[in-house]
Amino acid sequence: MAHSPIPPAAEMPLMPLREVVMFPRSIVPLFVGREASIRAIEAAMDHHEHRILLVAQKDSTLARPLRDDLFAVGTVSRILQLLRLPDGTIKVLFEGLFRARWDLSLPQEETEETAFQLVRVQPLASEDGPGEAPGEEATATFRAALEALDGYAKINKKLTPDILASILSNTDPGRLADAVIPHLKVDYLKKQEVLETTDAAARLEMVYALLQGEISISSMEKRIKTRVKNQMERNQREYYLNEQIKAINKEMGREDDPLLELNELEKRLQEKDLPEEARSKALREVKKLRQMPTTSAEYTVVRNYVDWILDLPWNVLAETSIDVEKARGILNNDHYGLDKPKERILEYLAVQKLANKLKGPILCLVGPPGAGKTSLAR
Repeated sequence: MAHSPIPPAAEMPLMPLREVVMFPRSIVPLFVGREASIRAIEAAMDHHEHRILLVAQKDSTLARPLRDDLFAVGTVSRILQLLRLPDGTIKVLFEGLFRARWDLSLPQEETEETAFQLVRVQPLASEDGPGEAPGEEATATFRAALEALDGYAKINKKLTPDILASILSNTDPGRLADAVIPHLKVDYLKKQEVLETTDAAARLEMVYALLQGEISISSMEKRIKTRVKNQMERNQREYYLNEQIKAINKEMGREDDPLLELNELEKRLQEKDLPEEARSKALREVKKLRQMPTTSAEYTVVRNYVDWILDLPWNVLAETSIDVEKARGILNNDHYGLDKPKERILEYLAVQKLANKLKGPILCLVGPPGAGKTSLAR
């Protein structure tokens, strides 16, 4: 869309934007509610051929930004449509025309009627448009950007074929960059850096880097969503099957549900003060139990193993006192003969008492059944 040039020192109203950066040749609808911005739009409609300078705020939280709170480069835009809404705000359709620097006009006394900034606008020299043939590096960047844009369009459903065709119609690197950047979900500060870059090749290279970053992020989001969806489906399937098993047990008149017992085992394993290695091993065995029929012999073996782990006194220490003479009396009263085993046991207890620690050799009692090995150990 053609637009007439403006003199270098033309004056026009300035309107700050929150987290929005306007680019040349882009058409953007905005809702405007700040009183100063509404008066700036009205002044542009009445006295400045519908032209207004749109500049992004450095801090989007400021309600009335001052000069130092705005970026030095903005976009001169034309107001195409204006619609007043019942709540007092207005919906405005802006068309970006060209980049420009700005400076305050002569100081004015700000009143309720002129509650906006009137600024002098200096168009920025740009290397857009026809000129010398681009070099090999610029051509390579242009082709890479087109390829990346095609990949981005496949994962961004908002980039419709019509919008994509409009973007691809730009054959100049700078204009292609300006056409792509409004459709990227990047921070407005990065967009401002692109706006302030007048060199067309450098601007396209910046946009290409941002485009690649968005493709990478979108691919990662897709993988995360797929993983979460699969996990949810698996959990729902397990819940459905568990409910079916409960119903089957009820129909068959089983009072005890094996799954409830296994859930109780898992809970006890989580709550018991176990070494982490023992806990993980026991939980793996419980997982095996879930996949076995309760009537199999292996089920009973594994179940007894898990119960044995739970019964062991993990991290529980009892106070004991070693009395060698008392032990000698017990051994002599309960066992006739067996002098060598009794003497070895008493030596073992005496060393334990002197060392005052649990570390030491392990006694191994060997003999036929009925010789008294178990009673000696007790």
